[in-house]
Amino acid sequence: MSAIWPFRPLAPHLEALEWLTDVQTARSGLELRSALRTGPRVVLEMEYNLRAPAERARFEALSYTSQDQVCGLPWWPGQRDLGPLDAGVSRLDCDTAGAGFRPGGRALVIRHAESWEEAEIAAVDPDGLTLAAPLAGSYPRAQAAPLLSCRMDLAFTRRDLPTGRSLGSAVFTALDPEAPDPGRAGTVWEHAELFPQRLWCDQEGMERRGSRAAEELDNRTGGVRRVVHSESTASVIPLRLRADTPAESLELRRFLHRLSGRLTAFWLPTGRADLALAAPVAQGATVLTVAAASCVQLLASPARRALCLRAPDGAVLLRRVSSARALDGGLEELTVTEALPAIPVSARVSWLVLARLDADRVELSWERAGCCRVETRAREVWL
Repeated sequence: MSAIWPFRPLAPHLEALEWLTDVQTARSGLELRSALRTGPRVVLEMEYNLRAPAERARFEALSYTSQDQVCGLPWWPGQRDLGPLDAGVSRLDCDTAGAGFRPGGRALVIRHAESWEEAEIAAVDPDGLTLAAPLAGSYPRAQAAPLLSCRMDLAFTRRDLPTGRSLGSAVFTALDPEAPDPGRAGTVWEHAELFPQRLWCDQEGMERRGSRAAEELDNRTGGVRRVVHSESTASVIPLRLRADTPAESLELRRFLHRLSGRLTAFWLPTGRADLALAAPVAQGATVLTVAAASCVQLLASPARRALCLRAPDGAVLLRRVSSARALDGGLEELTVTEALPAIPVSARVSWLVLARLDADRVELSWERAGCCRVETRAREVWL
């Protein structure tokens, strides 16, 4: 039987999803991407506050005997409150959506690090768990968390403080990680889904860093000579997402699993009113009149050929721009490929960017069960 790590980690604790994607980029900027793993590697980084002597002693024993060994680690983001439990019960009532429980798997029923037991799961339904055997102990208040089979890293730390308590930390890699059903994207347009904006955490705004792959040559003349390796500029955009409920955290994890690291592209609105409508759009029209914004020059870039129109009632319209021309009086005319409904001047018009994640490692920082945040980066791409 593998050892169980029953300590509750300090918040936030880290769950890292690590995909492996091969990205080959042509001179034009077009990419060929292929997944080298069927699913992500899951790495869990935990820090523990060890107050009681029994906790410190248990951490001492486990940390020395579990290195590079298989052990049982609760997946605390899936923790569910159970309330009081009597010995002999075989049914645990709780909301299981997105928690990671699965038939044939294991759960840890726990009150604290010195009062817990391992249970095998016979069946899972939306309202609870059916155990393969009744519980042996009773608990005045208990929680249940999925139990993952993990391999502990070869290094750990323990810091004993003058106050008498200790801080311990360890890293684990899941051997058979729980992967949520990717589900379906809310909005799909031109074979890519729209970024879930309700999870976007933009208190610091959106920063964009544009660059073009090039090599600078020095001919010792003082002049500048460059060999440009891409035909258009690509921006890197930091992304900050936050989930505050179990339903939102499930949506966020499903979105990340659908992207599979750098593999899958998605549509990302800039989040600003990039263009100002100069006149309302009539029902069935395909032309937008906007204040001059050098759209004719922008359309030379393949990354600036799609629009996101958000009406005052919240409706979102996605359209591809086929052409642009300058008008007199400081106006420009954009032609889109599909007819539009009636749109008022107050609608927000943003550029729509096709992007992918810029790294195969994505870190979820869990503050508590059902509440996490993600900070990563997206890179513009084009078809």
